[in-house]
Amino acid sequence: MNDNERIRMKVTGISANAVTTDAYALLLTESEGDKTIPVIVGQAEAQSILVALKHVEMPRPLAHDMFISSLKAFGIRIENVMIYKFERGIFYSEICMRDTYNDNREVVIDSRTSDAVALAMRCHAPIFASSDVVDATGVVLEQFKKNENDSDNEEDVDIVELPLERYSIEELSRMMQKCADNENYERALEIKKVIELKKQK
Repeated sequence: MNDNERIRMKVTGISANAVTTDAYALLLTESEGDKTIPVIVGQAEAQSILVALKHVEMPRPLAHDMFISSLKAFGIRIENVMIYKFERGIFYSEICMRDTYNDNREVVIDSRTSDAVALAMRCHAPIFASSDVVDATGVVLEQFKKNENDSDNEEDVDIVELPLERYSIEELSRMMQKCADNENYERALEIKKVIELKKQK
């Protein structure tokens, strides 16, 4: 992919989500712009990214720490991370690596975006997104609904509500079940309609 087709991104935070308690929004913002890509990640992935973002020292290495140590042991370094596609609520990413022990051979592997970002942050590798992805999913952060009670404390994690269309069918199904379990049938019906529309695409 040519340089003019990719945009440098930076991690600007992890936000708890107002719709479901076990999903978070990884916020990736243009390094030279104001568009932010919200990527839905799970609790474990959010914790791993926050550990790297806040430079927290853990008593034992997390899975992403162990993976980075293994790469270094075999002379492999991460060159960059590329978020190259967004389809049906899912971001697709790849990790570009360099094998320094084997004639600087380049290796590109497919990866979940959350894992790719967690690894890139640990080795200070650049994170890119294709211009198509940024155009399709990038928003200005003020468009999110924030919890006013949290706005006075900069250390608090913002509460944001993403449009239902941004979730995958699997995530929507879990959300719909939770709403049904809590007898919030109106919200469950709203989610069901979005699922049906996604299945038609």
